[in-house]
Amino acid sequence: MLLRAVLIIFLLVSCSTMQNKSHNWRLYHETEYYSYYYDADSIVLTGSGTQRLQIRLIGRSSSITSETEIDCSKKMARIISHAIFDAELKVLNTMAYDVIVWDNIVPDSAGDSLFRAICKE
Repeated sequence: MLLRAVLIIFLLVSCSTMQNKSHNWRLYHETEYYSYYYDADSIVLTGSGTQRLQIRLIGRSSSITSETEIDCSKKMARIISHAIFDAELKVLNTMAYDVIVWDNIVPDSAGDSLFRAICKE
């Protein structure tokens, strides 16, 4: 429970300072509803083949920022935490996951586009 509270506070602080902090957002995927970006400056190697980074989905009336890990060697990903914002960047919801499950990256998906951009197959 303490870990969850710490993650939520970290996410809120990092998201609230996004306008002031320099980021290197790079487009990696687009759909009818969202444009997907990753922050190249946020990439940190956390284990053998595993990288942690921030991603942002920007839609017409909302955006989502998340802390995500990708395991390049196993082609899997997981979301650590996320925050949802309205068009004025007011926080609508935050979530730090207690149980963080690795998911297979689906071919031809946004996750696959991120995998190709980050892992450079």
